[in-house]
Amino acid sequence: MIARRAATLLLAGALVVGVSGCTFFAPQATRIQYAPSDGTQATLGSVKALNVIAVTEDGEDISLIGTLTNTGSTSAEVSLQVDGDKELTEKVVVPAYSTVSLGINDGEQLVFRGVDAALGGLIDVYIQWGSEEGVPMRVPVLPPEFEYTGLEPGMKPTPSLTPDPMATLPVEGED
Repeated sequence: MIARRAATLLLAGALVVGVSGCTFFAPQATRIQYAPSDGTQATLGSVKALNVIAVTEDGEDISLIGTLTNTGSTSAEVSLQVDGDKELTEKVVVPAYSTVSLGINDGEQLVFRGVDAALGGLIDVYIQWGSEEGVPMRVPVLPPEFEYTGLEPGMKPTPSLTPDPMATLPVEGED
């Protein structure tokens, strides 16, 4: 009787381990980092450039969109250079332990003029800060359509409007 219980428990334990054994060795899918959108990613020490894209209507003037995140304890002055042209360089200061949005969510819009970029193609953007070795990124060039409407050079994204419950509507016939 004791041998029968031990065999049943041993068989049940082997069945549980056999059925769920893959979960012990497989990587957890939510921990896999990936680019969830159209943009390009790059890492320079404690600074990360995330989801960087170029938005343009004509290919000559582009707006660089994305996010710069600094996980370091000192602020970083990040240089972004388009197509290796020193005239097409912008600097952005990213404070320690902070994130700076470029061209989105009321973030600073980085506009580069005189670029030769083909819609649907890629342009080279070189990102560098401090003594860190710079990193080249191949950034997609997209038209201001769909979710990128209003992000082209010279445009500021329009904030989403939420109704004001205290606002009064005009009465018909009044000015």
